[in-house]
Amino acid sequence: MEAYEKFTHAGLEVELFYEEDGEFADPRDSDNIGTMFCWHPNYTLGDEQFPSDALPEFESMEAVESYLIEDRGAVAVLPLYLLDHSGISMSAGAPSPFDNPRVSSDHHGNALGWDTSHVDYIYTTRERIEELCGPPRDGDEFYCPADWTGTPREWIEHGLDVEIRYYSAWLEGSVLGYVVRDHEDNVLESCGGYVCIGETDIEHLRSEAKTAAECERDTGPCIERKFHGGTERVTFETFAKLVIQDSDMAEHVARVMLNGEDPYQWNEDEAEFYETFTVMAPEVLRGQIERAGVV
Repeated sequence: MEAYEKFTHAGLEVELFYEEDGEFADPRDSDNIGTMFCWHPNYTLGDEQFPSDALPEFESMEAVESYLIEDRGAVAVLPLYLLDHSGISMSAGAPSPFDNPRVSSDHHGNALGWDTSHVDYIYTTRERIEELCGPPRDGDEFYCPADWTGTPREWIEHGLDVEIRYYSAWLEGSVLGYVVRDHEDNVLESCGGYVCIGETDIEHLRSEAKTAAECERDTGPCIERKFHGGTERVTFETFAKLVIQDSDMAEHVARVMLNGEDPYQWNEDEAEFYETFTVMAPEVLRGQIERAGVV
């Protein structure tokens, strides 16, 4: 597990890391507006593989695009380019450099060289747009958000392009996760499968990790305090504050916990102060009470 970055938050150690095997995080397994219609002699790409025996039926890539529009009802189509050099990555754009030799770069401005090939298209239909996004507003060709400043078609094509950017990041291995540990290196929480294409995604992952750390601090290992009339679950931080209100009790209760003694063996006075406790994960709690400064 290769670390991306490490930091401390909410008194816990947080690590962002690259997934060793991000196969499970394939963005094409999610609900996507587009359908990737691909062909490559060496790789299985996208959603649907264009059958090799159908290739002779088309004179050019434009003929494939026409097939998608006329036979499949495509209303937005972008060609796909595969860069195959020390790993593979993908981009989307138009027009194809193979049908127009004067084109030397894709619509991102990336040069297309000997190691770049056209691997067909990503497309969507009017039915798919309405299924995922809803009907168009009055007068619009397709649905688009009210705050979008371009045309509805530009918004749909932008969405297809973003899908390919995430798919390319997945191909490149840009799949990250996070793990939250206490100061004794015990794993408290972890999550993976975040495909990241830029700092915005990384910041989202940081935010998720910080929230997880705060949740572990606030609602993770805890004590169930039983008293007349009910039961109250409190974190050890809250417990420490409650205990320390009684100065004569604070040090002894903390040392009982630190020494791993059974709280049910407390003497009568202590049992009266906190009638009974169910302690979860004592090895974690001891570390928390040390950090809380009760002793």
